[in-house]
This record gives sequence, structure tokens and C-alpha cells, in this order.
Amino acid sequence: MTEKWKVDRIIQVVTIVALIVVLIVLFPIPMARSRGELYLTTEDYSDLSSTIVTETVSIPYQIPTYMRFNVTWYLMALDKQWESVIGTQTFDSTFSSDWGYGEVYAGYSDRLGFEAIGRLYNEAPGWYVFTLGSSDGSQLILNGLPAISMWYDQKYQEMESILWWLPQGWHEIEVHYYEWTEEAKVYFNVDNNDLFAWEETEYMEIEVPRVQVQEVPKVRVIPGNRTITEIVYVSILEYLIRGASP
Repeated sequence: MTEKWKVDRIIQVVTIVALIVVLIVLFPIPMARSRGELYLTTEDYSDLSSTIVTETVSIPYQIPTYMRFNVTWYLMALDKQWESVIGTQTFDSTFSSDWGYGEVYAGYSDRLGFEAIGRLYNEAPGWYVFTLGSSDGSQLILNGLPAISMWYDQKYQEMESILWWLPQGWHEIEVHYYEWTEEAKVYFNVDNNDLFAWEETEYMEIEVPRVQVQEVPKVRVIPGNRTITEIVYVSILEYLIRGASP
């Protein structure tokens, strides 16, 4: 072989080796690489919350009630009809007044009278006898019906009603009385005074505490780990050095 051929051969070999080195060092090749990663997720949930609140409660209670008469006093005309109002007052459920020959009401002794009206609640239905006495005239009206009538001038006299049936419930009683001249006296009663007493329900409002529970929406963060695989590019040299491991 000539010297020139040897040199050319060496140059060729060196060139090939140089190219291979360049390829190994610079030429990238893809590789799969895995790595761990921390990630966060959210979750919706509900929590219970309790608070103390106050509310208004109506408490029933019983109160004893007694009938009283609302009384309107009148002057009387000559035809013995009411003429004009001279005053008002209240009477107990049963009453007895004896004015004799003196003043009856508001400075008047004669030619005056009253209408007494009361309402009662009968809790125990039954038969009752009413007694009315007067000088001069009087009358008793039960639920709009005449029970005793003595509407005329007279000396003091008492009269009893027939047995009167009163069912359970509300009833209206009216006593009318007038004094014309001379002695003045009036009386009213019943054979069972329990008729005029009953209990009514009233309500008292009070504030009471109460626990109120409700759901409160919330969000919480949940951490986690996951593996991510990604493609990286390395040179052939790096690939060979790592032994084909990313």
C-alpha cells in the first residue's frame, strides 16, 4: 500500500468516528420518565350547626269569672216608659237594695228605674229557680223570654220563676225595675249561685329558649399523590450512560 492510501484510510476512519461521536453526543432520542406529584382536590359536605333561639309560646290558664250586671238608670214618663238616662253603674250577680222612702239614685226618689243586663256562661246545665222582688214594678227576662213579670205599682212583693232549664253555654239575663212613689226596694237571687261563676281561658305569652339545628354547606381540601409519565429527550450518550433508565 502506498503512503497516500494509508493516510486517506486513516482520514476516513477518523471522519467516521467523529461523525459517530457527534451523533452520540448531540442526537436526541425520546425516553419515558415517571415522577410522583402532589395534587389537591375539593369535596363538598355539610356540617351541623346549632344555635339557641327564643320563640313565643302561648300558655293557657284559667281565671275565675263572675257575672255582673251593667245597669242603666232612667227617669220615667207618665206612661211609665223610659224617658232619659241619668247614669250608669254595675250590680253584683245577686243584689238586694232597700231605699225606703229616701233617695234611690242621683238625687231622685220617685219616678225612676233601671235596666240591668248581664251575660253568663253556664258550665253545668240544669234547672234553676229565680226570685225577683220589688216595690214598685219589676220583670225578669231570660234569653229574650219573660220569666217573671210584675210591671205594675205595688207594695214590696217577691215572685219565683217556674223551673227554668239553662243548657251549657252563654245566656243573657235582664232585670228591669222601676220606683214610682213611696217605698223603694228591689231584690234578685237564684236558687244556685254557682250559676253566676265560671272559669274562662286566658293566654299568657312567654319567651322560651329552643335549640335550632341546621346544615351548613362546607368545602374541604383533600391532598393526594399521583404518578406522571412524561416524554423527555436525551442524547444517545446520556441514554447509554444511564443504561436506558430515565
